[in-house]
Amino acid sequence: MLIFAKQGRLAMQSFSLRQLLDHVMDSMEPFAGSFTVDNRLHNDLLLGNEDALRGALMNLLNNAVEAGAGQIILTVRQNDEVCVCISIEDDGPGIDDSSKHGCSNPFSPPRATVRDWGWRWSTAW
Repeated sequence: MLIFAKQGRLAMQSFSLRQLLDHVMDSMEPFAGSFTVDNRLHNDLLLGNEDALRGALMNLLNNAVEAGAGQIILTVRQNDEVCVCISIEDDGPGIDDSSKHGCSNPFSPPRATVRDWGWRWSTAW
């Protein structure tokens, strides 16, 4: 993501969604809770920056784990003819209302246990 911030663009290339999700599932294997991937796409090839997407997904998943989630669901679905929607849902406590205003502030996380989640949130959003 820092490459994006510096240059203003990321290299776009075709990559395998299945391989990306396999990597994410392998990375989440140590998670003591329940982690589910619901891939509703029929097409395996995506166009984008796999490293940036994997980094954003792993940061969001790590946030859920650090916040105490016991169940995490990652869903991939077709949003329209050209866009894919990737959502992450968890049963963690969420962000309290008094802290939501700072979600897009990249370097001032309100919780000491979750580092730089503002950068992660604004990048993923």
